[in-house]
Amino acid sequence: METRCERVALKDGGFVEKATVIFQGQEFTASGAAEWTDKKGRHCFGLYIKWNLDADTATLTTWAGDKNYPCQIGRPWRSNFGDKRRAVYMKYQGKEYSGILHSEDWNMYVKLTERKG
Repeated sequence: METRCERVALKDGGFVEKATVIFQGQEFTASGAAEWTDKKGRHCFGLYIKWNLDADTATLTTWAGDKNYPCQIGRPWRSNFGDKRRAVYMKYQGKEYSGILHSEDWNMYVKLTERKG
């Protein structure tokens, strides 16, 4: 199995990763991590959680792993659908971001939005 990652620049200065997994000669491509500005002018990230189970900490990263942002993870709770969720908090360049990790049992992707004070 092989992987490949391309970064596509956005007009607002952000990016979207185009991540490809190559398995037995077939290619599977999907959007990876991203950084953008939403319609309300808030800075947003779509990143992956990299768990350090020994220390019970986590880092947010891109598919390619070239960026690593320390983060805080809240306690798990169950939604009305029965999946486990956690709040995720990150500080980046003096600004605070928050998001929800949905379906913790199988999902590693979290969207974080700038918190306006």
